[in-house]
Amino acid sequence: MNDDYLRHITKIDHSMISDITKKYWNDVWNYAFLITKDQNHSSDITQDVFVKAFKSIGSYRGEGSVKSWLLAITRNTAYSYLRSAFFRKVILFPIVHLNANGASAEKEFFEKNLINEVWAAV
Repeated sequence: MNDDYLRHITKIDHSMISDITKKYWNDVWNYAFLITKDQNHSSDITQDVFVKAFKSIGSYRGEGSVKSWLLAITRNTAYSYLRSAFFRKVILFPIVHLNANGASAEKEFFEKNLINEVWAAV
């Protein structure tokens, strides 16, 4: 399938979407996996790439191949995902050390409950 016709179109139909997706899905997924090293992220990125590509088909200038255009979108999308807070690794604090000098939760509850009862009586 020759993709030169894409540089002249501004709207894309369902059959074109299907053909392009089938042809380049694995290439886009593999490149996303190369960047992220995660299968789930690669699948999400691949879907996003094709959505972005088909929404902005008018920006395809035809200077390079469709594959290189999709891989550029893949690279930008993957790096955006890696920079986003959603995909950053969360560094958890070490286990909270209990203060042995403080009152237990049960004791604090009963003290506050007693104080509330006294105020309700007043």
